Amino acid sequence: MVNFYGDSIGEKVEDGDKVRTERLFTESKEIPTVKVSDLPSGYKVLQIPEVTERIGEYRNKFLKYYERTYVKISEYKARKKNELDDRVQYLKKNIFVDKYENEELLAPISLLGLGAFFTGRILTNPTNWGYGALLIKGQPTFFGMFMSSVPARIILPIFLAGYTFNKFLPVTSSKFVETCERDVLPKNVTKAIKDSKRQLYTEGLVNTRKTISQAVYRNCEDAVHRVRMSIAEQLDKW
Repeated sequence: MVNFYGDSIGEKVEDGDKVRTERLFTESKEIPTVKVSDLPSGYKVLQIPEVTERIGEYRNKFLKYYERTYVKISEYKARKKNELDDRVQYLKKNIFVDKYENEELLAPISLLGLGAFFTGRILTNPTNWGYGALLIKGQPTFFGMFMSSVPARIILPIFLAGYTFNKFLPVTSSKFVETCERDVLPKNVTKAIKDSKRQLYTEGLVNTRKTISQAVYRNCEDAVHRVRMSIAEQLDKW
């Protein structure tokens, strides 16, 4: 350790620099100790030990912070990659199970379903039913008011897209509905939907079909009876 004003250092400094340097440190109350290191190339390295130690501490803190941050980012990326892989495998296992639909129909039917969705959006756009006077001018009709209502604007595009997928991707659509009922929707909601479907099917379709069948049967019986009576009357006349 040598003093900054040592002879070995002063001899290497030009007069102008020497005067400037001496003026700089003579104005300070404490003169720091400077460490001189000789390099093999012949250059000398001047450093203040206190400043070098403080910089080293900052450097070590920065490296530790960088290492911790790098490890956290790497763990986060790995965790997200695993989650994405799990979700892809889950979709392949539960929804996209039909190889033919996945390889041949999924891409074109997806575009067709997207077109059906936007068709529904166009059909339910208020500006197309007199509100904006683009296609149909004048006061909106009742049908136009119905088509441009909020429920129709929400339900119709989804219905058209869902119908398209269900028509051309039956396996994928059915698996999608089953997966949503099993893993997404709450159990009570799923039960209510199934009960409603069962009630609609039993009380609606089955009972209606039964009523129609009974009516047709009765009408057939009455028709046959009238035909028989007519034939009997004709025979009696003969």
